[in-house]
Amino acid sequence: MKKATLKEDHQRNFATQQHRVGIYSEHSKPASSAQRSYAYKLLKSAGMKVRAEQLRPMTAKQISRVIEEAQNLLTSNQAVS
Repeated sequence: MKKATLKEDHQRNFATQQHRVGIYSEHSKPASSAQRSYAYKLLKSAGMKVRAEQLRPMTAKQISRVIEEAQNLLTSNQAVS
């Protein structure tokens, strides 16, 4: 097995690091206050008991899932009534 030169080693490490940073930042981006308030209002109108503190630590990806589920819940509630 050929031993990697210092430059090759550095390039490989840098590429791996950039890949990790990209993944990490995409998944941990905090939700905006507008997203949180929209999710809060949707959940309240769907009849859920929710507090604003519960939504604060969520990431943008998690909040978008909450919004999607709340919209589904609202449409299913409207279909029943």
